[in-house]
Amino acid sequence: LLLLAVISYAQVSDDFSDGDFTSNPTWTGETSRFIVNALQQLQSNGVAATDTIYLATQNTFLNQAGTTEWNFWVKLDFSPSSSNFARVYLVSDTANLQAPLNGYFVQIGGITGNNDAIDLYRQDGNTTTKIIAGIPGHAGKSVNILRIRVLRDNAGNWQLFADTLGNNNFLPEGSANDNTYSTTKFFGIYCKHTSTRAQKFYFDDFYVGPEIQDTIPPKITNISIINSTTVRISFSEGVKTASATNTNNYSLSPAISIANITAISAQEYEISFSSAFQDQTTYTLTYNNIQDYAGNPGNGNVSFTYYTPKIPNFREIRINEIMADPTPAVGLPATEYIELFNNSTKTFPLTNFKITDKKDTAYITNGVLYPGEYVIICNYSDTSLFNLLGKTIGVSNLPSLNNSGDSLEFIAYDNTLVDYAYYNTSWYHDPNKDNGGWSLELIDPDNLCDSPDNWTASVNSIGGTPGQQNSVYKLIIDTIPPEISQVIITSTTQIQISFNEVIDTTTLANNILITPGNITPITIIPINNNSQDFELLLNASLDSNKIYILKVWNIKDCPGNLADTLTYKFAIPLKPQPKDVIINEILFDPLSGHKRYVEVYNNSEKIINLKDWLLAKGIDSVDYYRKITDKDFLLFPKEYLCLTDDTTDVKNVYAPPSYAKFLQTKDAIPSYPSNEGKVWLFFSDTTLTDAVHYYDDWHFPDLKSKEGVALERICFNCESQNPQHWTSASSDNNYGTPGYKNSQLIETDANLGDEEVFLEYDLFSPDNDGYKDNLIIRYKFSEGPSKLRVMIYDRYGRRVKYFSEPILAGTEEGTIYWDGRDDNNSLLPIGAYVVVIERTYANKVKNYKLPCILGKRNN
Repeated sequence: LLLLAVISYAQVSDDFSDGDFTSNPTWTGETSRFIVNALQQLQSNGVAATDTIYLATQNTFLNQAGTTEWNFWVKLDFSPSSSNFARVYLVSDTANLQAPLNGYFVQIGGITGNNDAIDLYRQDGNTTTKIIAGIPGHAGKSVNILRIRVLRDNAGNWQLFADTLGNNNFLPEGSANDNTYSTTKFFGIYCKHTSTRAQKFYFDDFYVGPEIQDTIPPKITNISIINSTTVRISFSEGVKTASATNTNNYSLSPAISIANITAISAQEYEISFSSAFQDQTTYTLTYNNIQDYAGNPGNGNVSFTYYTPKIPNFREIRINEIMADPTPAVGLPATEYIELFNNSTKTFPLTNFKITDKKDTAYITNGVLYPGEYVIICNYSDTSLFNLLGKTIGVSNLPSLNNSGDSLEFIAYDNTLVDYAYYNTSWYHDPNKDNGGWSLELIDPDNLCDSPDNWTASVNSIGGTPGQQNSVYKLIIDTIPPEISQVIITSTTQIQISFNEVIDTTTLANNILITPGNITPITIIPINNNSQDFELLLNASLDSNKIYILKVWNIKDCPGNLADTLTYKFAIPLKPQPKDVIINEILFDPLSGHKRYVEVYNNSEKIINLKDWLLAKGIDSVDYYRKITDKDFLLFPKEYLCLTDDTTDVKNVYAPPSYAKFLQTKDAIPSYPSNEGKVWLFFSDTTLTDAVHYYDDWHFPDLKSKEGVALERICFNCESQNPQHWTSASSDNNYGTPGYKNSQLIETDANLGDEEVFLEYDLFSPDNDGYKDNLIIRYKFSEGPSKLRVMIYDRYGRRVKYFSEPILAGTEEGTIYWDGRDDNNSLLPIGAYVVVIERTYANKVKNYKLPCILGKRNN
């Protein structure tokens, strides 16, 4: 047993797979400041304060007869500094690694910035001396994952190696001779940290013992073509430069002599040949006696096929799929990628082609894309995730794809633009898929147009189709001609015209006319290189408040669909005044599950722009408002417009005629109460143009239900707040007339002539069918002012209705409406009635008696 204990102390091996560090071997020191984590790694567990913590274990192995090896894995989850670094004590004569001691240690970091390195020190009491200066920057990353190997022979010759990716592919950091100390008692770790780094030191796979002999020879793992005379080879491990640059150790078949070999790193070398490779020729490079640092000779051969570099025509290679937002993952790896597709019959070497988003650029260093072939482009570190899905090429700096949109470009080796995709979230055409996990797929690679409609979210169940034909391949074929979507006036001689899709710009020239005036464009310039939006400089000036018709004919979209003639009405608007636009109809109590609307009417001769106007609600003051639209929208004279946040729903319920005008608002319109509320309409500068404080009893009283019934204004120039000027939309019009003439509108265009007071018609039928539902009493006096009192009498001489508010009349024409109801708001029976108007003016009194019939319309 004593012998076994001595052997166990003689060397160290611990990967913490037993879940602790209290035995086999036993670590001592500040044991409360370390843990073994769920990944079975030794991890610092310091307190939230600046501190130095350590652990040590017994070790007496320092091989006097041969070579000692120290080998370990370490991760510093931070960028080291003079206040945050790690030491691994290889040799120490004491277990207290904070006390004066004699020995050697590897220090990781401890400088600052990008110069942090992996260095070997000797310690003499409290004095430390650097004996190997490692390569600057090898411990200078924001996260450092390292595997370190140290060798010492019995003559004190030290060699320091490291793999900065944490694997076993060691490359030299440096060497030195120091034989000051040739015995040891302890091996250990030492961490200096601030509060934010106290738990971010990780260690694993400690080995101290005889040198582990490397018996595996190196081999070439990759060969890439740099140009027509040069290839770059990569070895499986670092190799001796003398053997790797010896031209006698290589031969090429078909034979071309080697001109020069240049070391790029310990693993990579470039071989230049004396003459150029031949197009579409396969070459075999044979290598012999390429030695690694252990002296193992590598032999073998690798083949490559050379294709003369070709510049693709525009979009012969397509950006075919984009995974910009991979999380939450649906089924694919949760990482970004870009897929390319060779949509030609040519073979293209991709060396020195690049992908950029105009901020970051990724260069493709190797690879060939064959006709009809797909290739996945991802970061080097992600290639293993995609290799099973299809052909994959890793790059070192794949642009970070912005979730909301980005400007991707694929560029040939000579900087020729091959393809681009300036995508945004609208390209998904699916709000359920633009939040992550689904790729964007090109629908038709033969369609060369810059159209968002040629892209959509993948429909594959795993979220995308990297390395294979897209799930939406040619599902949509565009056969619809283009349309004009908007015209914006930027000055009296300049307009912008937008189409609903990408168009063939060659069909625009000489095919545009503006009338009246026969105005034509002098120049037509795409806006932001976009073939949907154009700026037109005109040969004549436009006038304000004048309706123009833009005519475009024989225009084609990018796929070639022809639009014979397109027209669009536009104008330079005038500044409105209050009451130029009035509230004309309100649906405040919609059918269950359906939408409200407010209709406005341009009661002026002005052309008015509704951009940034507001709809609001609130009784005494505005407590809630919403913007109607943030785009230019013209309301022409005497035009109706229905405002709603769901035009489809309103049209389905009320079946308006095709000419009815609708605007789907930018935001949901206010939720107006069903019993009482107030609708406010404001200009963009918050000037009030109209407001209506409505009540549900303004409706036609005999309605069985007021749900889904719109309240209509019956006259344009009458006071908005008078309940006599509002009534329910007629049943003949589905109880609503959104976007067109009100069913209860009373036209007052007749000429009064010499009569001071008269009835527009003497028979009316107040049954809410939209036909003569109100008795119209009209007046006009040559002198004034006059005070009018209005009373209604039945055929027995009884007064049945008294208009309690007197009317103050001037010399302007006026109108009084009677809905056939008595003072109790009950509908009077069919029969004859007399309207009596008492006029008081200039100390005179005059009476007017006008007989009428309250009837019922036959169905």
